[in-house]
Amino acid sequence: MDAKLRYYAVLKTVEQIHGKRGKTFVLKLLKGSREYNVEKSIREFDLVPLWGLLYRLDKEEVEATLTELASNELIYVEEISSGAYKFPFLHISEEGRKDLTKLEETEGKQIQSYLEQACFEQKSPEISKKGILLDQFLDQLFYLLKLWQDRSTKEAELDELIGLMEVSSLETEMLEKFIYRFTPEKLRDQFRSSYALSIVNYQLTKQVRQLLSTLPEQEANVFRCRYQIKDIMYKSLIDIMKHYGLMERDVLFTIKRYIARFGNRVYIDRFPFIATIMDILSESLNEDTEHPLALVKDTTEVSYDLYQDGLSIPEIARERGLAIGTIFTHFTKLVPQYKLELEDIIPNDRIASILQAADTTGGVSLKAIHEQLSSDYNYGEIKLVMELERGWKPA
Repeated sequence: MDAKLRYYAVLKTVEQIHGKRGKTFVLKLLKGSREYNVEKSIREFDLVPLWGLLYRLDKEEVEATLTELASNELIYVEEISSGAYKFPFLHISEEGRKDLTKLEETEGKQIQSYLEQACFEQKSPEISKKGILLDQFLDQLFYLLKLWQDRSTKEAELDELIGLMEVSSLETEMLEKFIYRFTPEKLRDQFRSSYALSIVNYQLTKQVRQLLSTLPEQEANVFRCRYQIKDIMYKSLIDIMKHYGLMERDVLFTIKRYIARFGNRVYIDRFPFIATIMDILSESLNEDTEHPLALVKDTTEVSYDLYQDGLSIPEIARERGLAIGTIFTHFTKLVPQYKLELEDIIPNDRIASILQAADTTGGVSLKAIHEQLSSDYNYGEIKLVMELERGWKPA
């Protein structure tokens, strides 16, 4: 995310809360805090599209943006009295409003576009190769159903409909396999007939509607948005985020969750079209049917992939929207599994400090060890060292 977009996000937030909230609130909002007071204020000030927008940045980077805007006199702090107390609330200056107006045209639209990509582009590192293939297939299938519906009163062939989509030969093969397996035998050679088109399209669409009725409301609406199923329940992504109070990473998590449902035996048994899709995916990936590939990666493997990409523990935590301690916990499994060096995860001097604190306290508990160390040590970090270096296990 470039500097201009960050400036816009901060300026827009300060404009919305002008004289009613302080710097801490802005930091928590843009970093995606789930505190009750933050969530309540986000709805009050209509700030959902900006909520958690800068969660991938360090807190210090967001603070630096605030400082720079203040030094340029675009925002300022003024104490506001409330009863016997005074609060240092943020305000936007006239110069700040002028700059914000200039940025609205470009950056305002870019934020809308940036958030839409959370639904229309696959960015979650937690979706496996099979899950991505499923997602691509669903996208093409629903586009085909739309074309099919638009042309169902005219004479057309399946080849003609797929040809309008401009997909690759492999993607064409997958769509044809799906349609022909799903089509009753007596209709397979009749795709020129508007009746045949209509009946198969109706059956597929009916199953999609039934699937959506079984999904939780939030998942069903994100599903509609992602594949642009514009039925009566369709909402744009921004409307969905405002309605449910979602951040970008919540949308990605929801996408991951409903993709995972396609591997659920209950759904496969209930919906023939899901069973057919899963069979085609298995064939395309040459997978062992007795040990099918997962649609969603194991959570520790996601952390390992990001580590292999060169991300540090804090960066992995930010990327995944998880606590740093959780990522350290993943490495209690990953270090022995992949024969990693603990020193590559935690610097030698910190390992030595933790072990020394453990010797001092007798290693009776993580809390006792933590109390011997400076405040920048994480419980997950201590647990990782103790488990791998001392074979320590919690009671």
